[in-house]
Amino acid sequence: MSYDISWCRVCDSGSLEDDPHITACEECNLVFHLHCAINEDSAEENESGEVNSGHCPRCNGDYIAPEDKGRYEGIVAALSGGELELDFLKELSDEIAETLSKQQGGLISLSGLSALSDTAAQSLCKYQGDLYLKGLRNLTGSLTQILALHQGFMELGITELKDSDAEVLSRHKGGLMLNGIAMLNDTIAEQLSHLQGELYLEGVSELSNSVAESLAKHQGGVLSLRSVADISNAAAESLSRYRGTLVLSGLTEISIDAAESFSKHQGMLSLEGLMEISNEAAESLSRHQGKLYLGGLSGLSDEARKMLSANPDIELPTEAEEQPDED
Repeated sequence: MSYDISWCRVCDSGSLEDDPHITACEECNLVFHLHCAINEDSAEENESGEVNSGHCPRCNGDYIAPEDKGRYEGIVAALSGGELELDFLKELSDEIAETLSKQQGGLISLSGLSALSDTAAQSLCKYQGDLYLKGLRNLTGSLTQILALHQGFMELGITELKDSDAEVLSRHKGGLMLNGIAMLNDTIAEQLSHLQGELYLEGVSELSNSVAESLAKHQGGVLSLRSVADISNAAAESLSRYRGTLVLSGLTEISIDAAESFSKHQGMLSLEGLMEISNEAAESLSRHQGKLYLGGLSGLSDEARKMLSANPDIELPTEAEEQPDED
């Protein structure tokens, strides 16, 4: 006696004599149980026993092949606590997101994603580790609320931030990288200053005095403003009160007054973009308390080098590095 056995490519189980009923997608030919179809109740088969692609899990991005499911679970198990870089993924099903949420520590990078369902986001937020979502450039209100619940470092690729979204993200427990943001208004700066974690705003190129005053109140340990190319004396005075690592490596020059302000900063300070400074500015910076990086300076006067070298926490270029290349 022979039996007709069919196999569902969605739930990875079989049907004996078409029980439960097996169908297929008229577009991609995926074979699956009718009860595994999207919106099963409205799924109608054509004369060939196939359903419209609107009911197909594969055609709608809500599908992971049984053999791939094992592969992802294997990756998570093998790299538990390590780096899981999946930037090649252009979409993420809710099922894969749930699998990835089991990763323990380390990091998960999904920077190839441009969209994320609320359900997938809820799963990813169970993961306590570094989460990189650089491809997400637009967030809905609900998605912002969900991602804010993640605990750990998180990178988002958003290019614009509403005042209300900034308030929500400020409650995130962990570091936040928002390098796609080019400009900050006073309200957003004030909201982000409440973040309890490192804050990276490396796309911001201009800094008003009021924004600088707000960001200086941030207490997350690291404030990176790597792209700021010019700073007023008032803004420098405000940022000098920041307690922690302050990155301003986009500055190529600095006034005497700004240097005097930064001499009062306590913590690591990166001014590696500075190309030259006056003796007066050098004297002020030599009094800085904490690591100070000035690796981009060239043509330092003997007097300036002597003053800066007296502080063991200041990193300078070697004299050989200061010499221009000869043809």
